[in-house]
Order: sequence, then C-alpha cells, then structure tokens
Amino acid sequence: LFTWWAPWRNLRARNIGWRLDYVLASPAIAARATSCVVQADVGTSDHAPVVMIA
Repeated sequence: LFTWWAPWRNLRARNIGWRLDYVLASPAIAARATSCVVQADVGTSDHAPVVMIA
C-alpha cells in the first residue's frame, strides 16, 4: 500500500513506491476511523490521495 511513486523507471505502473502520506486527525475523529483508502488511480501527481473512512 503506497502513496508516493518516484517519477522514474515506471515505478507507479510497477507498484514500487513508498508510504509517505498520512491522515492527521484529532483524537476524537481518529477514534471514529474504520479504515483508510489510498486512491492510487486518481490524478496525475506522484502522490496518491489518502481518504479516512469514518
């Protein structure tokens, strides 16, 4: 489960990346979290959005 891929050697397509992005939340909101989803196929950035599900 990666959130960043280096822009060389086609690493995103090969799913070779790093987990660099996090969701920051207050303790009250964090307690409601049930999961997080990395939307790897969204956008053109080298970072993927991370969405917290509550």
